Amino acid sequence: MTVCIAAINQKHKIIAFATDRMVTASSPPIEFEHSLPKLTQINDYCIALSAGDALLGKEIFDTVRQPVGDTVHSVAQIAEHAKEIFQRKRLQILEAIHLRSRGINHKIFIEAGAKILPPQIYAQIDHAFATFMLQFEAIIAGVDESGPSIYGIRNPGLVDCYNPIGFHAIGTGSMHALVSLIETYNPTASEAETTYSVYRAKKVAEVAPGVGQETDLGICISTRKIKYFGKSTELMGKFSELYELERKSRKDLIRKEEFDILKIGDESEPIVKNNNAKDANPTRKK
Repeated sequence: MTVCIAAINQKHKIIAFATDRMVTASSPPIEFEHSLPKLTQINDYCIALSAGDALLGKEIFDTVRQPVGDTVHSVAQIAEHAKEIFQRKRLQILEAIHLRSRGINHKIFIEAGAKILPPQIYAQIDHAFATFMLQFEAIIAGVDESGPSIYGIRNPGLVDCYNPIGFHAIGTGSMHALVSLIETYNPTASEAETTYSVYRAKKVAEVAPGVGQETDLGICISTRKIKYFGKSTELMGKFSELYELERKSRKDLIRKEEFDILKIGDESEPIVKNNNAKDANPTRKK
């Protein structure tokens, strides 16, 4: 339960990104703002953002970083590698739950499961493998030699490229964030405007359950560098002031005096009409 956002600025070849820091667990039920961010820097030009199981996200991203290191890989290759690790982890969990106790693995299940297992058990396990969802999704974003790119990793182990759209959001606050980006996103705006659009989308998403008020904000730039803006930075302070001003102006769009000219009369009409009654509206004057 979170929100993670990334957007491309094609004019300046940057990617702006933002996340919250809220950690939510269902068992035991707990929710708190963590001191650590929900992002992992893969290398000098690529960032990974996760929604869902934070521990699983760290495990997957740490594995992604190991073979990458300082070796030059495209953002697309890093996303593909993350997808493969996602698929592998999903298979490991399914094997542990459904197959290890029966003394078989996935390979044996595929090749001989229908022969060695009762039909009903085989069908149940097959259905579980087809429908099981990891509580995890991710954004892989960065600026490589080909320019800025955004990829999404989702169940059951798929990778999607969001370059044609220019932005992406995941987590419980994703719909709110996407609506905000649809309103404000401009791929050829200034660097500050694109970064503010992402900041604004994150703030709008805070109304969603499980989205925290702490904000991690940054940009990936074409010089193989990633910049972060903490809450004490001047830029974050300016963005906060701008958003509060914008929020107040939205609230003031309809003022009390405009409501005063709207009168609710005595007329009324039933929501459900009674065709059998002589008069469906007993308050109507005859």
